[in-house]
Amino acid sequence: MRAARMRKVRVVSVAAAAVVLVFPVDTAHAIIGGREVPVTGYPFAVMVNSAQGRCGGVLVAPDAVLTAGHCAAAASADGMRVVAGRQHPGDSDGVDVGVRRSWVHPGYENAHQSNDIAVLRLDGQLRYRPAKFAGPGDEGRYAAGTQATVVGWGRVSASGAPATTLNGVTVSVMADQDCAAAYGDYDRRVKLCAGDPHGGKDACQGDSGGPLLVDGVVIGIVSGGAGCGEREHPGIYTRLASFTSDLQDQLKR
Repeated sequence: MRAARMRKVRVVSVAAAAVVLVFPVDTAHAIIGGREVPVTGYPFAVMVNSAQGRCGGVLVAPDAVLTAGHCAAAASADGMRVVAGRQHPGDSDGVDVGVRRSWVHPGYENAHQSNDIAVLRLDGQLRYRPAKFAGPGDEGRYAAGTQATVVGWGRVSASGAPATTLNGVTVSVMADQDCAAAYGDYDRRVKLCAGDPHGGKDACQGDSGGPLLVDGVVIGIVSGGAGCGEREHPGIYTRLASFTSDLQDQLKR
């Protein structure tokens, strides 16, 4: 088995994104194998920007955003900004708000992307619909073959430019044994993987922290993987149903 090369750990440079935004991007093939989707259809999808780069996030309460641990660990709370309601990263619409406090799971471990989850508490409340996230009763949504949707503003190919609009793609939840065959450090207790048996459909750099949804419920957030859209290496996501108590505890604070 080829060693896994983590792909979502490297966030997309905001400065670089500002440069490429002047160039046209074929949004019919954005994310990886996806298409442009309206942010109004995913009002809980947000951008998390810092000097280190751009990640995705999920609004789970008016003043709370869920994102990847490796995104929040890379910057201080006062060094991050959350942007909601913006279709195109280069525009100025929507709402831009600061972060007053960040929590990274104490078991987060960068080398293997374990417990790759964080919660950001915002300086103000956002008037967008928060997402529902999976809990202990949602195990059926993780069944192999389940169709899921991942959205984000990340790269349109492993070596390509960031997207100039919000994009989404439908992927299949993979069986745990297939995930373990692709990644030697795969742990089904805290992870799941999703992609396409033939490759070509995936999240990519800059999508980290963004939502993976089944029937409108967020079951995972983008964490890592090897390359983007590779047939033998589906995307890795944090399994939210395993962190329900952590998330509920953070939302009470």
